[in-house]
Amino acid sequence: MVASGVARGSLVALRRSSLTILEAAAKHYRRRLGPPSREAGFKLSGHEIQVFKWAVDHPRNPAGVTIYATLGASTVLALATKPQHRMEFFTGQLPENDDIARPLALLGLHSVMYGTPLDDGHTVSYPEPLWAGTQIHGFLIIRPQSEILPALALPREIHVEFLQAIPVYDSEIAFKKENGVTALLARWEKAGARISNPDRTPNPSESAEER
Repeated sequence: MVASGVARGSLVALRRSSLTILEAAAKHYRRRLGPPSREAGFKLSGHEIQVFKWAVDHPRNPAGVTIYATLGASTVLALATKPQHRMEFFTGQLPENDDIARPLALLGLHSVMYGTPLDDGHTVSYPEPLWAGTQIHGFLIIRPQSEILPALALPREIHVEFLQAIPVYDSEIAFKKENGVTALLARWEKAGARISNPDRTPNPSESAEER
């Protein structure tokens, strides 16, 4: 009976901690960007997560693109070795692309659904395109250079980091695996690639000659 009581107590404490983190992250979003233009909720494999949207013309949106961001990924331990380290994910799209919301929600639940931690420089691939009409199948996760959403510090040394998720083609994932994230970002910058454009072409190309 004692062990059972301890287990129940630990579960309640965990739920309270998760709610505290969620509430703090939601307040952080609103403090930085104002109330979202739109909110969407998703339930995937029994887990719930939200995606907020700030339209490009939102008065508090400083990015010049429509921002989509998860709320719920931070309740999951990102790295078992660093239980205080939590993450949420955001992406920028121009023109706006509401179809990004569901794959972004799936990315936010990746660690709990697949048991694989995500961090700066990681890529995630899916068998299906991220949305209808695209050949983009994955995300590149990076620590953004501009502090649109700075890290959030919470009690007990918990901190929530907001990482950028860039939709990427298979050829770009292959290039990154061979040459590294820095080389891929430099390639995009040299080419003037607009990575926020959901209709952009892959760089490098998916043709056999450029692989």
